[in-house]
Amino acid sequence: MKMLFRIDALRRLLWPALSCTTMLAAGGCARGPFAPSVVVFGSYFPAWLLCAALGIITTVVARLVLVHAGIDEHLPVPLLVYLSLALTSSIACWFLAFGGTPH
Repeated sequence: MKMLFRIDALRRLLWPALSCTTMLAAGGCARGPFAPSVVVFGSYFPAWLLCAALGIITTVVARLVLVHAGIDEHLPVPLLVYLSLALTSSIACWFLAFGGTPH
């Protein structure tokens, strides 16, 4: 009787987790407005990857400008500032290229 109770409790715990994992994994397979692709040199790349690369490049250029201007040494938490700048410029690139959030 105890073994049957353990298996039933285990089944009740694992079934929702397995269902959610399957739905999340299958949701990434759909080709729709949530995952646009960009053709680069004849290959399809995810658009978020291109926007992230442009955000990093923008941040590197901004850091060079800030170092040259002497502002970099006065930043309170440089890692957080540059991470925020990279994220903000990546999101701005996404909004400019794809017109906002997907519907």
